Amino acid sequence: MCLRHSHILTAFSLLFTYIIGWGQTTPISKISVPQGLSNSYAVSLALDSYGNVWAATEEGLNRIDGCGVASYYSNPTAKEYALSGDALNAVLADGDRLWVGTQRDGLCAYDILTGQFQTYSHVRGDTLTIATNDVTALAPGPEPGQLWVGTYHRGVELMDKATGQFEHFNIFNYPDLPSNQIRQLLSDPTGLLYIGHYNDGLSVLNPANGQIVTYNAAGPEWQRLPGDKVTALERDPMGNIWIGTDQGLAVLNPLTHRVTPMEIPGLSTVPSSVSAIRCAGTRMYVAFELWGVYAIDTHRADEAPHLLRHGMLPGELGGSTVRDILVDDFGNVWFATWGGGVNFLSHIAPWFGQLGGTGELATQINARQTALSLACHNGQVLVGSDGNGLLVYEGDKCIDTHKRGPEDLGANYIMAINRDNQGRWWHGTYGGA
Repeated sequence: MCLRHSHILTAFSLLFTYIIGWGQTTPISKISVPQGLSNSYAVSLALDSYGNVWAATEEGLNRIDGCGVASYYSNPTAKEYALSGDALNAVLADGDRLWVGTQRDGLCAYDILTGQFQTYSHVRGDTLTIATNDVTALAPGPEPGQLWVGTYHRGVELMDKATGQFEHFNIFNYPDLPSNQIRQLLSDPTGLLYIGHYNDGLSVLNPANGQIVTYNAAGPEWQRLPGDKVTALERDPMGNIWIGTDQGLAVLNPLTHRVTPMEIPGLSTVPSSVSAIRCAGTRMYVAFELWGVYAIDTHRADEAPHLLRHGMLPGELGGSTVRDILVDDFGNVWFATWGGGVNFLSHIAPWFGQLGGTGELATQINARQTALSLACHNGQVLVGSDGNGLLVYEGDKCIDTHKRGPEDLGANYIMAINRDNQGRWWHGTYGGA
């Protein structure tokens, strides 16, 4: 029998890969404990001026660069070179300095050039120190030498970086603030500070005159938030403020003070609790608790967003909840996931992708199985697997399978596939042809 070898592709002891075009699913890289991350529960991300990505976790701070991951912890015997505490809430890059908000041990400043830490803690009776050691959020101050610090139960602090002294903004000296419990902070170029409360909506503070405007779920319809727990804040290129709550997403126009509820286009059912929001040009990444991340093109209102789900496949997230999102200078997207470490989505689509279980058939190739033989015909790819029979793919979906049977294959181990000049398919198996 004359074999037309041009129809044959053979792969031994390899994960099956196929050439994909631009626009196909891009694999998401996972950086977690096996890759050197101090803890898989990442909560905050920052990009420093040297291109390093910093990840704050439930146990330690991490620097991710081209060489690997370096971790930083607390150390009572070497405080100048260590964090004040390992449980972290926030990280913010600031030139050659990094600010780290701990859950119970104050505010840390890390000098990137010297490798030294300085800790700012509450001193009882000293009103110029930070009001409490439980730091929940960080944001750039209205002036270059200032820093906004959110706390769990003592309101907002404005730090003078030169002196290390703090000015206090709380319900006692600013009665228009609805609560001292701060979850999110966002500062804008006009000097305004947007304050997300744990249970009391959103406050907008003008530090120049002390004026405060509040938004909550019980306000007038045109200023009403979906929920009172503000979980995420972001500013888009038009100056609008995106507000994530436990009951959904809304957008505030600072000029008209109008709040518009946002629905995800093309989807009828969406989980309500937003966990993170990040702007990347015309695209908004919106993460929902225990669900994944939606990528929304703000210039195409009718286009259904792309959903990044949690799963085991190359194009899926390592954790079901994303706590923070970072877009670096190249357009790469980084995700701080709860339980899945730091995930990385490249701005460059790869030439090769990995076929896995995106079809609905129960007996399909697993992302880690070995393909023994391959063939292409009429836009379909035939995959001879190592124990799972013959699988037929269109694109990245498994549309049909053939397994050992009286009128089917002689075995489930397909060593070779060929189509002869009469259009007949031949399959070489462990049980014969």
